[in-house]
Amino acid sequence: MIPAFRIGGAFSLVLVASCGARDVAPSAPADIQALVAPSRTRGGPALSSTDLASQLFPPSANAEPTATAAATPPTAPGREQAPSTSNFADDGFASQEDVSEAELVDVGDFCRRSIVRATAESVTREGGPGGTPTCREISLPVAFKGDATYRKLHAVRAFDGVARYSTLLLELDGGVAALPVSWDVDDPRDPGCPSIVRTVALDELRLQAGFLVVVSLGVDTTWVEVPDGSVDDGGARRRLRREILLVQADGATVHTRTFDPQYSSLGDELGEKVQPSMHDVPWTGLQWHGRHGFRIEAGGALKVL
Repeated sequence: MIPAFRIGGAFSLVLVASCGARDVAPSAPADIQALVAPSRTRGGPALSSTDLASQLFPPSANAEPTATAAATPPTAPGREQAPSTSNFADDGFASQEDVSEAELVDVGDFCRRSIVRATAESVTREGGPGGTPTCREISLPVAFKGDATYRKLHAVRAFDGVARYSTLLLELDGGVAALPVSWDVDDPRDPGCPSIVRTVALDELRLQAGFLVVVSLGVDTTWVEVPDGSVDDGGARRRLRREILLVQADGATVHTRTFDPQYSSLGDELGEKVQPSMHDVPWTGLQWHGRHGFRIEAGGALKVL
C-alpha cells in the first residue's frame, strides 16, 4: 500500500509517495536535542514542512522518490494567500516565494482556527478520526528582539489529530500571520524518503535590511563511498543543513522567500555536517564543511560571503 503523507505545519500538503529500495532513511539520531537550546520544546521524530505545495519530490536517476498531490489541501490559519506577485529581487537562489495577509488576531485565534479545522478534517480522514486536536503557545526556541514592524514572534505547538508540529507566528501592527516554517514535526505518515530535508530546529532569528531572517536546521540523507567489503553499510549518511526563510512585511501583507537546500540552486554553499559512519554521533561534535556566512541585500537578494 502506498502511504499518504501529509506534511504538517504552516503549509499542509497531502502526498502519495513511494520510495525506492535505496531510498530508505536511517533512524533519527538520539542526540537531536543537542541541536537546540535547553529551553526548546521537542516531541518526537523531526520532519520538515518546508516542502511547499508546488515543491514535490524532484526526479532523479538514482531511484529518488516520486510523489503526486493526492488532494488540494487547505491553507493553515493565517496563511490565506493574497494575489501572487513577487516582492523580491531575482537572485537565482530562492526556491519558493509566497504572499499572504496577517489576518489573525493573536495566538489564541490561530489555535482556535487550527482546532476547528482539524476537527472538521477528522470526519473524512482516512484511517479514522485520530486523536483530539490541541494547540498551545510554547517558549520561543531562540532569542529574538523585534522592532516597530516585526513586533514579536510566537512559537506554537499543535496536534492536528495525527501529526504534531511547531511553527512560528509573526506579530505585526496590523495582525498576526503564520509563517511557512515548521520544525520538530512528528507525523506517522512520513514515507521515510531521505531526499526530504526534515527541519529539526530553529537556529537563528534576526532582522537585517528591513527583513526578518529565520535560519533553521534540517536533516536529510546523502551517500558516501565505502571501502570494498563493507558489511551492511550502503554508504547512507545523515546530513545536517541550513535553511533560510526571508520575511518582508508591508502593512498587514506578508511576503516570504524560501531558500531550501532541497530545491534551491543555493546548493551546499551554506554548509553541511555529515555523519562519519552509519552509527550517528552527536552533531555538536562534528565540524561544518563549506559553511559560508550570508547577508541580505536590497530587494531581498541573498549574498553568500
